[in-house]
Amino acid sequence: MECWAGSLWDYSETTPGKGIKDLLKFSFAKHLIFSLLKGRPVVVYTQPANEERARGLVTACSLFVLTRRAGAIVPWRTTPLKMSDLAHIKLAGMSKTAFIPKSVERYISVLDYDAGTLLCPPYEQGSFIDKILGLKHRWPVSVSPPLTTPTHNNTQHDTQKPPPSPH
Repeated sequence: MECWAGSLWDYSETTPGKGIKDLLKFSFAKHLIFSLLKGRPVVVYTQPANEERARGLVTACSLFVLTRRAGAIVPWRTTPLKMSDLAHIKLAGMSKTAFIPKSVERYISVLDYDAGTLLCPPYEQGSFIDKILGLKHRWPVSVSPPLTTPTHNNTQHDTQKPPPSPH
């Protein structure tokens, strides 16, 4: 029996989430993840020379696609998107040799890999995505005692010695 969390540690090339560290390098990662969680189609748009990188980003982003229907995730396509494609495609890598019509562009989020830009609605509704990505947490490398002790004004402390330990 296998659990979902176990798949995160699988190093298969097609495992959803593989390469998530590469995705988190983008300053707009939370906005991209918001689009995916919301169900808005996302296209990783790049030159054919960057096809492997686009496929890697699609794999990393696929962790946040809420459906596993056949055809929802398209690692690479070279044909233009049509309005009818939006009914089933939620995430796709796409060559810049295929254009995105203006009629489709307004309903999708576009990550232009070559330019390093993302065209999508912003995530401004809370801190949930920040929490799941750990963007506000900075874990210490080592634990050390504080350099200074806090001072308390207007308070008195008992300065009794601890009882002697029996030997």
